[in-house]
Amino acid sequence: MISKLWTQAHTPRFWIRLLLNTGLLIQFHLMIVMVVSFLATAIHDSYSGYTGGDEINDLLFDHFIPLCIATLIFLCAEYTFFLILARKRSLLFALRTLIVLNIIHSSIWLFFYENPFTMIRLLIPTFLYIFTERLLFYSPEDHAMKVESFFTMIFRFFGRIYLNIRVCLFALSGKWLDSSEIRKDYDDLAADYDRTWLVHLKETTGSLISLLPDSLDPGSTILDLGCGTGWSSGELTARYPNARIIGIDLSPGMLKEAESRVKEIPAIQLIEGDLLDDLQQREPNSADLIFSAWAIGYSDPNRFICEAGRVLRPGGSLAAVVNKMDTLPAVFDAYRKTMYRFPHHFQKAFLPKFPYDSSQVKSRLARSGFEIVHFQDFQLSIPIPPQGDRVNMLLKTGILAGFDELLPLRTNAKVRDFFSRELGSEETGWEHHGLLFLARKGSR
Repeated sequence: MISKLWTQAHTPRFWIRLLLNTGLLIQFHLMIVMVVSFLATAIHDSYSGYTGGDEINDLLFDHFIPLCIATLIFLCAEYTFFLILARKRSLLFALRTLIVLNIIHSSIWLFFYENPFTMIRLLIPTFLYIFTERLLFYSPEDHAMKVESFFTMIFRFFGRIYLNIRVCLFALSGKWLDSSEIRKDYDDLAADYDRTWLVHLKETTGSLISLLPDSLDPGSTILDLGCGTGWSSGELTARYPNARIIGIDLSPGMLKEAESRVKEIPAIQLIEGDLLDDLQQREPNSADLIFSAWAIGYSDPNRFICEAGRVLRPGGSLAAVVNKMDTLPAVFDAYRKTMYRFPHHFQKAFLPKFPYDSSQVKSRLARSGFEIVHFQDFQLSIPIPPQGDRVNMLLKTGILAGFDELLPLRTNAKVRDFFSRELGSEETGWEHHGLLFLARKGSR
């Protein structure tokens, strides 16, 4: 990151963008500071007896508020005009026009505000624009450089505000993403899951199984929570042939695939249900091993660990693999950009509960009476899907289970195309960030 920034710092393009965006930010910042300063001074003078309330009202409504509205309109028109010129003509031409407009704008403020320091402060961005213009003048190859970065930033900023308001309204009205929508997604992809996604996860899941105790007492109870298509249940049976294994999964479609895989193994019982609900209904000290691979992030990891501590017998083991909040950054960075671009298409409130880091999980394990046997913070790279087919691939893997209900990735062509373009620009960040751990319940 630092070396890349250092390399860019030796190019005119880097300094052109830096100076231009800095000038724009300073100008907006100065406008806000001047408004706040004026209001604070007026209120202070009013309470100090220097200015009457009627005088402040006259000053506000007759002079300052109209001036602020006019300034806001002028700024919006100024930068819209600047963006149009930059796209239609060139950045150099647009920048020279912006310098002239900014000097006119600063002069208007000086005329009304009658404060030379205001003029000086407002001219700071103008000086930055002039430096940028000179730098650009001596870099002809960059005359047609795109100038969308600042405007994209402003657009995303307001998009985030609108998105947050929209999500809060969904939350207050009780319109949350629920497990039935995640179940539906896994039902749809169950037939292809082993081929498209499980093949990439087997090695990590298998390494967790290899860490389990070498043997369990005959008749021991093993819970495979989020058993999916049954691969982990089959591996657990091979390791503990005399144990009773109960596989629980939310998706009937996934359980149907699991039944075809383990139908010849009578020791495996498959149950449809939510893994956390199942744990909460079980008696204390009723299980010897609780295993869960890639599933508890869709539930509530903290409550899961707490309930596992209650259900396990003393000395019993808890083994799990869970994605972290920053997993697959290429996918979810593109998803977040799509959210900010189309906040009006966001459908429901959603509060992801994937753990942020290892300390969160370790702390919960300790508070729930577990001793950590093995703990690993890992990254698992997956093959980068080919360009043009990335959205289809993701929708067949479960990575976007539920997320495609929050944004209409399947039904809205404009949203899907934008998400696809953002994914197409990502050639790094295609790796699972996760936690793998084995813990033993204490004897108390």
